[in-house]
Amino acid sequence: MVEYELHPEVPVRVDVEKRDARFHGFLKFCGWAGLHVLLVTGYLTLVFAIGMNWLVALIIMVIAGFAGGWMMKLGNAWTIGMIAQIAVVMIARLGIYLFNLAS
Repeated sequence: MVEYELHPEVPVRVDVEKRDARFHGFLKFCGWAGLHVLLVTGYLTLVFAIGMNWLVALIIMVIAGFAGGWMMKLGNAWTIGMIAQIAVVMIARLGIYLFNLAS
């Protein structure tokens, strides 16, 4: 773009590989975000709307998350993210348990 501004007579060149890589990254980001929204919404629906046990709902959503990540080819970072989310839910449930125990 700068080259075009300095020399308007030179035609603009588009690097197709860069644009393709950027679009592929955008699609991967959309896959990550969409799958996260589905998993969180599904977990909260199972626990609060249906009244399912939180651990059973967590196991169902973890299986769905790993399957979705595998089908969308999201890679090892997705697996690490899923494990981190499991840890966050377990720590939150431990905090709820300790709070109920103290009161």
